[in-house]
Amino acid sequence: MISGHLTDAEIQQYVLHPSECTADISGHPEVCERCRLEVEAYRALFSAIGQQQKSVFDFDLTAMVLTKLTEASISPDAVGFGETAQSTEAIRYNATAQTPSSGPQINPLPSYVYALVLGVSGITGLLVYLFRKYMLPMSSGNSQMVLYLTIVTSIVIFLFQGAEMYKKYQQQTRTLNQ
Repeated sequence: MISGHLTDAEIQQYVLHPSECTADISGHPEVCERCRLEVEAYRALFSAIGQQQKSVFDFDLTAMVLTKLTEASISPDAVGFGETAQSTEAIRYNATAQTPSSGPQINPLPSYVYALVLGVSGITGLLVYLFRKYMLPMSSGNSQMVLYLTIVTSIVIFLFQGAEMYKKYQQQTRTLNQ
């Protein structure tokens, strides 16, 4: 016999699939008032859920999703870092105003990106300056050219990774806004 009470998972298994329960689980609600009440509550809950009507959309969800997917795949909005394109909103505006489009628009980086890059660069520079007396002995065995190449390579890698991350962020944002 089980010394404590049945867990919610065991009670749900007992209510939904009594044949799959062990003898201890099947016999426990017969001797335990609390577990018997919980079994009755779960039976009432599952019965009420089973009696509810299935939800029906008043529109064709499949057609709507497929339309959005088709528009997204041929949309000129697949703009990445430094690329140009007109936004869907600009195209709609130009179509409703019936004025000729001024051509592709450049999507500039938001100012917070510049502030973030400047802040990270400043903090990095400050840390290098503060810990310079500890960093110089580390590189004393290496030539200065190796040190400079390492620093430049690291900066270039970080710039490309940051640009790629921002490009992916823009693409995800456009996908969500469509």
